[in-house]
Amino acid sequence: MDQTKIGKLIAKLRKEKGMTQRELGDKVGVGFKAVSKWERGITCPDISIINELSKILGITSDELLTGELSNEHQLNHKNNKKVLLIIPILAIIIIVFFLIAKINNKQVDIYELATNSDEYYVEGKAIFDKDEMSIYINKLLFYDKEFNKLPIESYKYLIESNDDIIINYGYFVSDDILLSNSTISEFTQKFTISHGDITNIDKKTIIKNNLNLKIIFLDNNNTSIEKNIVITLNKSK
Repeated sequence: MDQTKIGKLIAKLRKEKGMTQRELGDKVGVGFKAVSKWERGITCPDISIINELSKILGITSDELLTGELSNEHQLNHKNNKKVLLIIPILAIIIIVFFLIAKINNKQVDIYELATNSDEYYVEGKAIFDKDEMSIYINKLLFYDKEFNKLPIESYKYLIESNDDIIINYGYFVSDDILLSNSTISEFTQKFTISHGDITNIDKKTIIKNNLNLKIIFLDNNNTSIEKNIVITLNKSK
């Protein structure tokens, strides 16, 4: 058996299914460090879990043991990749139509999101419509080169204003954006936020106190790293 080929195939299929190493390990009864060793070609899965692991990854045992997909599976994976490319495009189109509909049908206030820090950079919009608010962040950068190199396993984020939580997104959730052994730099290149129709919002308070985006990263050793990003709101012209 070619351990390297097997490991690369496991990593590829796991990421395509949006699972972290920890989640895959839990499904077959091993730790995430064991999965990491498989994917790096250091060890191979025990023969006793090959059948279960194959089912979870959606392939046959023979394909797993050889580290190669059959022609039929290769074709299916190519088609799946095309679908994955279409999904972000559709999401952008939906957001654009949503914004156009809001602007055309109702009086809304649009604010550009920005920061006044030398440590990070944010781009996005906050849209207020009566008692509802929508938040979109399409760009996030950290300027600390060493921080950007840190590997991360998962994350969560909160958006607050004046100590009131506006958005609380999961707790160390699995996400296609975040793949095992990703660096923070790789994460921020794909990270976006899109939350609409947030109710019970005091617009004046938020504009006065700004927004605080709190991101908590979790590395492979369960060590958490917290970043607090102060976001200002500037009225669009």
